[in-house]
Amino acid sequence: MEIMSKVHVWIGISTVDNGTFNEYFKIDYSDPDRDIDDTNYRICEFCKDINEKVYDEDWIGIYWHDERR
Repeated sequence: MEIMSKVHVWIGISTVDNGTFNEYFKIDYSDPDRDIDDTNYRICEFCKDINEKVYDEDWIGIYWHDERR
């Protein structure tokens, strides 16, 4: 994927806690020698939703506002 060839915008209200929300975007760094084409590589839920195996974390911003505080 060429850099900046796609823009994905997710706008919504999450009813889950901050940890669960962050897990949705979590990239699998558990084995630095594992390639993203390895069948054991865990693709994050966000990546599944945008039909990519990985995304560049430098190009994403997340704002979390918890009104329960």
